[in-house]
Amino acid sequence: MRHLLETLRLQPGETVASLGVGGGVWEVGMGALVPGLTLYLVELSPELLNDEELAAAVLFWEKQTGRLVESRFVPVIGTETSTNLPGNFFDKILLLNSFHEFTQPEAMLAECRRVLKPGGLMFVEEQFARRPGELHEGCGRRLFGEDELALLFSENGFALRGTSSQDGSEFWKVLVFAES
Repeated sequence: MRHLLETLRLQPGETVASLGVGGGVWEVGMGALVPGLTLYLVELSPELLNDEELAAAVLFWEKQTGRLVESRFVPVIGTETSTNLPGNFFDKILLLNSFHEFTQPEAMLAECRRVLKPGGLMFVEEQFARRPGELHEGCGRRLFGEDELALLFSENGFALRGTSSQDGSEFWKVLVFAES
């Protein structure tokens, strides 16, 4: 997580949206390590993202860090085509190992453009396909090639601003985008 935090450059006072969070454990961890964030956590399933799951994640990270979590978490139940987030509101958007699961990627990219503040950044952490048609081990969905993903974002109004390799891997990276 330290490498990811270095790449995201989260700052106290930022308002961040994370899409496809499951129960939000990673995002709560970020909020534990960077106090003063406001994180809007978006998930499709209220069974995965709810007050009980968030409370458990906060307790876990408080035990891990030995201090109170001083960030704010706002759970939001979205849909396949809508984040249900306020427009022109977020400093950063995080897609952490989730974009390959989107059933309507173009609609969600339009949503990201709608909710991102001018000058905001989007961080896409993904495992990339080593060969065409490769499936994600966890969910069984098709993985994108890195060039394929960058092209899809470009065609939907985003410009690639940088990449960061996870542990030196050419197949596990964070891509940084801004509106073009």
